[in-house]
Amino acid sequence: MSIVKMKKISLYGLNSEKDVLLRDLAFAGCVEIRDQSEKLQSEEWVGLVSPDTADLSLNRLEDKMSGVKSAIDVLTPLASKRKAFAPKPKKTVKDFERVLSEEASLLVISDAINEIVKRQDSLLTENSKAEVYISSLKPWEKLDIPMSLTGTKFTSLTIGTIPVRVEIDELKAKLNERDIEAHISVINSSKTTHYITVLYYKSCEDEVMDFLKDYSFNKVNLKRENHTISEEIKSYNKKIEKNIKELADIKKELTEFVENLGELEFLYDAYRAKHNIISIKSSLVKTNEVFLAEGYVPEKNTEKVDSIIEGYTAYVEYADPDDYEDTPVLLKNNGIITPYEMVTELYSLPKYGSIDPNSIMAPFFWLFFGIMMADIGYGLVMLGLGLFVLLKFKPTGFAGKLFGLVTQCGISTILIGIVYGSFFGDSIPIISELFTGKSVNIKSFIDPIKDPITVMLACIGLGFIHIIVGMGIEAYQLIKDGKPFDALFDIGFWYIVFAGIIAFLIIGKPGLYISAAGAIGLVLTQGRSKKGIFGKLSSGILSLYGITGYLSDLLSYSRLLALGLSSAVIASVLNTMGALGGRSIFGIVLFIVVFIAGHLFNLALGVLGAYVHSSRLQYVEFFGKFYRSGGIPFKPFKMKSKYVEFCETDNK
Repeated sequence: MSIVKMKKISLYGLNSEKDVLLRDLAFAGCVEIRDQSEKLQSEEWVGLVSPDTADLSLNRLEDKMSGVKSAIDVLTPLASKRKAFAPKPKKTVKDFERVLSEEASLLVISDAINEIVKRQDSLLTENSKAEVYISSLKPWEKLDIPMSLTGTKFTSLTIGTIPVRVEIDELKAKLNERDIEAHISVINSSKTTHYITVLYYKSCEDEVMDFLKDYSFNKVNLKRENHTISEEIKSYNKKIEKNIKELADIKKELTEFVENLGELEFLYDAYRAKHNIISIKSSLVKTNEVFLAEGYVPEKNTEKVDSIIEGYTAYVEYADPDDYEDTPVLLKNNGIITPYEMVTELYSLPKYGSIDPNSIMAPFFWLFFGIMMADIGYGLVMLGLGLFVLLKFKPTGFAGKLFGLVTQCGISTILIGIVYGSFFGDSIPIISELFTGKSVNIKSFIDPIKDPITVMLACIGLGFIHIIVGMGIEAYQLIKDGKPFDALFDIGFWYIVFAGIIAFLIIGKPGLYISAAGAIGLVLTQGRSKKGIFGKLSSGILSLYGITGYLSDLLSYSRLLALGLSSAVIASVLNTMGALGGRSIFGIVLFIVVFIAGHLFNLALGVLGAYVHSSRLQYVEFFGKFYRSGGIPFKPFKMKSKYVEFCETDNK
């Protein structure tokens, strides 16, 4: 349970074997390859090596990937839904080479799917335009004349719209007043618009248009068709229906390709992996015959690298990383501790060569979470959910850590809930009273609502242990770094001060002498980096002010009680609200609805609060005492995939 020891690796190989060798390294997924471009400016290397640029085929490969991805996106909704967190199919080197050898036939399928989709999109666009067109014609549907009819030899027929605020009768009256020979008919009206026809002599067209312009008349032009508008609408509706039938046929046609979805997904991932292999070349340098790859590999994986290069004309060197290097960090913990890595990773990875805090932090985080949730019912829900996902879907990565954490924290929530006697708050007595008329209570060892002081003192005592452990880790790191006196001066004397305070609380006055001895040690040593007696002593005296910081840290642990109480109070309020309906059928239904919805909300709120505040106590009060952050995550060069899992062996 620690930070994995790394080795710096330098790999020399033939350019002719580079692609295949990189492929095998990618399948192994245990080497991080670093960019070597700085060697091109180094006096030691300039003139000896040149950049190893990526293959020009990348653009073509990206086009293929795009086409295959489009086909996958089309087929995925048509396929049967896959289970969440379901394991990906495993593929080996042989499978990888096989699917690439079959890419021609798979690309034919992909292109066929994309061509069908183009047809589908064209029909959908056509239908969309037709619907818009029909919508524009609908207001004129009652106009029972050919669309091409615009008048006679001496008359003109114009159609258009005017705002509904214009009174038609008033408009007609104004026409008569101005002695304009025109006839207006309202075909249809909406909330905002009148749809009208205007019949007038051609000789007075300008006069009519000028008049209507004052009333915001907007002329509408129709297609020159020999049939009526209603017939035009029917014609376009038939086109839409025809297209809908064709779209249904297209869907059936696409469904026939669903059986190829798995192979297309595999091909896409093979392309992604190939793209990664080609792209990594840009981080390498080479001569005419040989290439150089440098990076890092976990010490335990050096034998695996050795076995890979045995089949190639290649040479590898390993070396211990220098202290000044940005050596990547890889954490290795057992199944119980691994879920807590997500807490640490959210803050920052530990620096290489320092201490992985997860195994020490885990018990505290687990306990803090349980104290803040502290309910048997909530714990059972968390435990059940976590176990269900872990056992059924066997998730890995972040999801595996998340549900592992949910499961473990569910256990601590149950245990502290037993201590508090809480099952969905005070639901047991309320449910028993509501359904049976009898009051039943769960025995509690301590009630945080009735006896908060005791719980508060226990939380602060737990916080004190938490802080002391953090300081002890820092002392250990100082000793490990060859600074035992710094450990004594900076940590040991504070331990003496705290020991004296505890002794004073237990045995009285002698404890003060112990604390005083520790304080004197601090005064004499904390200013050791300063110049002059005055500077050393003044800095030493000022260091005693640090006791206020420790007191502030201790008070932070009161949030353990505060969040536990808030969750318990909300649960109690929910139960009381649910029981307001009494023992009637309505009351029982009300209780069930309020109980389920309310407690789910309280559970979600409590889990979020417990996670955030448990994490804060680790980040500020615990990590602040010893943690050396800034670690760079280990990013191995590997086969990137979305749909399949690449593996080295044929074990499925």
